[in-house]
Amino acid sequence: ASGAVYTKVTSAPADWSGTYLIVWDSGAHATISSKDLAKTADVTISNDQIQSNVDVDNAAVTIAKNGDYYSLMLPDGKYLSMNANSNQVNSVNSAYNLTLVYTDAGVKIMGKDTAGNDRILAKNGNYYRGYKESSASSYILPTLYKKSGN
Repeated sequence: ASGAVYTKVTSAPADWSGTYLIVWDSGAHATISSKDLAKTADVTISNDQIQSNVDVDNAAVTIAKNGDYYSLMLPDGKYLSMNANSNQVNSVNSAYNLTLVYTDAGVKIMGKDTAGNDRILAKNGNYYRGYKESSASSYILPTLYKKSGN
């Protein structure tokens, strides 16, 4: 068994680069699938940590520095994008510029849509979307868990 664990992000790191789980609802990990998000792994959280296993690792995303921004690579090798001028999130073939902001309510994963609006990855009911920041207060932000160890 591997000794790797994913640990809850509880403050803004100097550099967000790394391997993460995007966690919603204390355990249902979601990732982008086409224009929506789909649950891909059930996780057990204990002491703000999630143990690594094959199913969990297959659901992880990779965040990498991209100039002044970050890109978020999905498990299928595509990238999270919020460039549609709508609430949809997309997966695209090339790195898409995102900004990550830690808040007490969760991590804002933000990108600009085609009209230049800031969109934030958030959950509303059963839907995961890129909501405009001005309207995101009633939506649930994700919690990020960063992988460490091997």
